[in-house]
Amino acid sequence: MSNDRSRTIVLATLMIAALISPALSAMEERVEMKEEPIPMEAPPNPCLGFDACTGEDAGGFNNNNLVCPEGGQCPAIDLTPYADMGQTTSFYGHINGYSNCGSATGVSCDDDDFYLLDVPAGYQVNVTTAWNSTSQHHYLYLYNGDAYTGGSGTSGMSSITSTSCYSTASTGTCALTAPVGSAEVLVIYIDCYSSGCQGANPQDYRLDIEFYFPGDNGNVGDYTQEESIVIETLLETVQDSYYSPVYAGSATSDTGTFDVVAGETVAIQLSYCDSYCDTESRITVSGPGINDVFYPLGYQISDIGTIVTSYTTPGTYTLSVDDPGWGDGGIGADAVKVAEAGNVTGFFATDGFVLEQSSRGMLTDTTDEMDLWAVYIPEGYLVDVTLSWSASADLDLYLFNDYAHSSMIDDSIYTNPELVSSTDTDWDAFAYISVEWWSPSYPNFD
Repeated sequence: MSNDRSRTIVLATLMIAALISPALSAMEERVEMKEEPIPMEAPPNPCLGFDACTGEDAGGFNNNNLVCPEGGQCPAIDLTPYADMGQTTSFYGHINGYSNCGSATGVSCDDDDFYLLDVPAGYQVNVTTAWNSTSQHHYLYLYNGDAYTGGSGTSGMSSITSTSCYSTASTGTCALTAPVGSAEVLVIYIDCYSSGCQGANPQDYRLDIEFYFPGDNGNVGDYTQEESIVIETLLETVQDSYYSPVYAGSATSDTGTFDVVAGETVAIQLSYCDSYCDTESRITVSGPGINDVFYPLGYQISDIGTIVTSYTTPGTYTLSVDDPGWGDGGIGADAVKVAEAGNVTGFFATDGFVLEQSSRGMLTDTTDEMDLWAVYIPEGYLVDVTLSWSASADLDLYLFNDYAHSSMIDDSIYTNPELVSSTDTDWDAFAYISVEWWSPSYPNFD
């Protein structure tokens, strides 16, 4: 393939399965902020009027016959042909309440609007409404419409999320998100709030649709991060908290020793923290050439699991926890052996229960032609890795035994899905999964 063609994006799903022991599970996905796209006006052109420039009312099931040329109920409006995948698309709509909608000839009540939107696999949809006032105008609902067959009401739909639009009414905006995988057919339901769309209040609103592709492992775009995993707990120290359900009483400290072996990394991990450990508790580590004191800690209950520091110099170390200020406990720290994965898109690790797990990644044919994942294979494990994608592209899958890609375990380059497998049950280390967009300029790994 040539790299001088137009840019193409492929969503790839990576499935990891453990064949012999407990399973492999992916790291928790994160979602980050992205830049605000530039709004784009939607067709039809010329605009035929409300709703969404179609000249017809967008369905609804209360009083929804405002501008139906044939009278009676109008169907929900499908926005799929008009929504732009590359940026925010704006539509305009009209609601004027359930009753007392005006006495002028031809004015009918239009209490709510329904819109349909097809969502491509792997995409999140951000839905925002805006109106020209600082008071509550409408309610906003998102439904899964995969089983919707038409008609009035919400029959065949399941709720994804909703909001009264009250908390942001002072800004004249409202926003909801349909997460990745929440619907193949998204239903957007806008329902007038009491008299919020009547009288001196605006009857018109703007509806903004943004398709958002999360990118690698739930992060924006081409993502990598230095990762590590706890593979063994060497020492546990804890000082019971006066505020915990079970308090031993009179505990002032806890201490113990652990060894660092050449070539290994041992980290100190926060294992317990009560409401006051951020200012009252202390962790002390002494060993070959060091005497580290962490006080005040500055950690909160939500920081349990955080790596405080790590050591690689061989020798015996002493770990202590205490509460020098009040002596009422509330701190725990473990010495744990960790394995460093390096700078990777994401990693998979055993949790002892789930037998398979998957995560998504993104490749393009211009600027992001490879993603590197890590999988920790404990002793006694074999691993299958499956790669699948839906777009027209040639992706290849490799399994290496080192971060530098110098020694390959298995490869799969001709099919969709691709499958590679490990062979050594005595591995007990990281292996590396490379997902690559095929290019004739790449070296031949066969």
